[in-house]
Amino acid sequence: MNLLMLTLIMFTGPMHIPVKRLITSPALQERLELKADQIEKIENIWYEGRKKLIDLQSKRQKILLSIQKEMNGEDVNLENLRKLYDELGDVISKIKFTHAEMMLKVRGILTKDQLVRIEEARWRRHRRHLPPVQR
Repeated sequence: MNLLMLTLIMFTGPMHIPVKRLITSPALQERLELKADQIEKIENIWYEGRKKLIDLQSKRQKILLSIQKEMNGEDVNLENLRKLYDELGDVISKIKFTHAEMMLKVRGILTKDQLVRIEEARWRRHRRHLPPVQR
């Protein structure tokens, strides 16, 4: 196990974990050597998180519609508009927090070795898109 990679994972905050792929990709499950109980726990996190996100995204769309209606009216009430934008900001924060919460919960289920494998795969994909190094 690469000590530098493990240190980066543990101290740089939440990393991107492809939560949905962990429950839908047998190849990824095999590569990470996920156990059945890990898959079940990740699946529960995914579905609970998605339910929460669906509700928040619906609320976000309704607020955006209210903002559009307020902006298109003849007499724009700035105080109402400010309240709508405050609500929108709150909902967007909750959406971002829910994503982070899901990743952190999954990270707590995975072993250190599995986390290293995910991070190494992410860096391999990232390097494919970088221009070649000029020497």
